[in-house]
Amino acid sequence: MLIIYFLHILRVGNLKVKITDGTLSPVAGKGSIRISKSITLNPVLPVPNLSCNLLSISQLTKSSNSLAKFLPSHCVFQDLSSRKTIGSAKTREGLYYFNETDVLGKCSPTVCNSAFYPKDSELLLWHKRMGHPSFQYLKHLFPSLCSNKTLLDFQCEVCELTKHHRASFPKSKYKPSIPFTLIHNDLWGPSRTPNRTHKKWFLTFIDDYTRLCWVYLLTDKTEVRSVFRNFHSMIQTQFQTKIKILRTDNGTEYFNHSLSIYFQENDIIHQSSCVDTLQQNGVAERKNKHILEVARALLFTSCMPSQF
Repeated sequence: MLIIYFLHILRVGNLKVKITDGTLSPVAGKGSIRISKSITLNPVLPVPNLSCNLLSISQLTKSSNSLAKFLPSHCVFQDLSSRKTIGSAKTREGLYYFNETDVLGKCSPTVCNSAFYPKDSELLLWHKRMGHPSFQYLKHLFPSLCSNKTLLDFQCEVCELTKHHRASFPKSKYKPSIPFTLIHNDLWGPSRTPNRTHKKWFLTFIDDYTRLCWVYLLTDKTEVRSVFRNFHSMIQTQFQTKIKILRTDNGTEYFNHSLSIYFQENDIIHQSSCVDTLQQNGVAERKNKHILEVARALLFTSCMPSQF
């Protein structure tokens, strides 16, 4: 293992270390060193007469509360409670060497930036404070902290995990020939903050042919049955046609006795998506996302202070 530097070295008097040939070598001091993001060796004894750096596995696992797994090509250290990897070493010439990048603190872009680029660490702090906006947006807000190199090298693990979308399902070749053959439907809610009429839910009906959308605000999920019956009556009266297929997710509000009987009486086929497969009701899910984005934009605009 290559030890790069020592921190907080203290004199230890006449302490000596016995090496393999039986001789005693004096210890120059006593300190600590950080070999990875989660592992700090303490105490570390620098011995000038030694040509290599030695590490006690038993002392390391005790001090860091970890376990060591030795494999033919490398060694992995894991936290005992979470099983998260906190360090690694590679085999070279029969010995296990800690990665030099781990010792330098370059095991991840975030650690590298926080250790060597003060502006990048400050930019990451503002990125977290403002709710993880895009770095192009931060460039306009903090031009002094941003550069082309910063935007290329800077990475946020939270953004990569939360903003990543699954691959879309292949589009179906089926296309309804007339309006209201297929209606996409979904219920969203509850909202943490109700509107002025104390509504916390909204229900959408989307025609697959025209993509026209009807939005109904609800006080409770139990209103889904009555709202759908009113919507169906409106379609029959205003457009002189009937709904043939209703496509929803697997929500329990659509699976009740009275609504099932209404579907049978009016010859409506109820199609529901599989569990944990939101893509099968993607038209309604994307419309919900669009409605929420527009609502947030309008709320943000109304909260902006007047310039006059």
